[in-house]
Amino acid sequence: MHERAYNKFFHFLQNRSKTTHAMLSVLLGTGISYLDYLTNDFDFVLFYVLPIFLATWFIGKWAGITTSILSCVTSFGINLPTILVKSSPIYIAWDFTLDMAFFLLLTFMFRMLWHKFDEANKLALRDPLTQALNRRSLNEVAEHELIATKRHHRPFSIAFFDLDNFKVVNDQFGHKIGDRLLCSVVDVMTAAVRGTDLVARLGGDEFVVVCPESDETQTKKVIVRLRRALLGAMEKEGWPVTFSIGVVTGYPNSSSWDEILHRADLLMYRVKSAKKNGILYEVISEPSIYPQDIRLADNKR
Repeated sequence: MHERAYNKFFHFLQNRSKTTHAMLSVLLGTGISYLDYLTNDFDFVLFYVLPIFLATWFIGKWAGITTSILSCVTSFGINLPTILVKSSPIYIAWDFTLDMAFFLLLTFMFRMLWHKFDEANKLALRDPLTQALNRRSLNEVAEHELIATKRHHRPFSIAFFDLDNFKVVNDQFGHKIGDRLLCSVVDVMTAAVRGTDLVARLGGDEFVVVCPESDETQTKKVIVRLRRALLGAMEKEGWPVTFSIGVVTGYPNSSSWDEILHRADLLMYRVKSAKKNGILYEVISEPSIYPQDIRLADNKR
């Protein structure tokens, strides 16, 4: 339960803008400084860690360094009258140096942890070979996109790709060339699709392209252009690989993400079990509004 609440809170903070985090850091630092001023007998140095963490983690290194310097100067300035009574100038300078070093060290530690967290997060969300989205991250992002398209009553399309004759490439040229081929497929897909589309590798030689807020006509243009680019890349390298593709367009409230993905998978297998190297389209329509349509595209380029 506590872990769930923590994850929700952290996710909430991650989704805020840098401006919001800057304002939170300033407000938090100001509040801590005020409490520090009111209670001179208590040491509030450790509480300044909070605004430093917010600035460093969610804004950046320089924001963290700036917050650290301001926190140190503020804390030291508030307690300076008391320090002057008890200490000599040498000890005052020494204490200030230690406090500044402490705050800056925290900043660099928080930033180092952020880099490690970001790296681990990318490894968890990306296919390690091709750097495309993996199945887990695809499910998370695609479900979010599907909810958004349903809210705005717009269609949602996905294309399921399977590489024909990929095993032949591995057997004839070796797995190293096979890996290069998979990376090339993702590179071509990423370059050919629109900026709002998603490219994912589900495993092996299966890939998915998600086209949010795209009807059948828009998606067909994207997939036909993409297939042409992929076939061109394969021909250029002399790889005997073609593509069996199943494309499904779902309209608002007609289906879930799992259903759309499953239908696209089935369409792809229908193409593969027939002649391969083709595209099969399906529209999942709302009753009485959109006609349901399934058809196989011409295998020619």
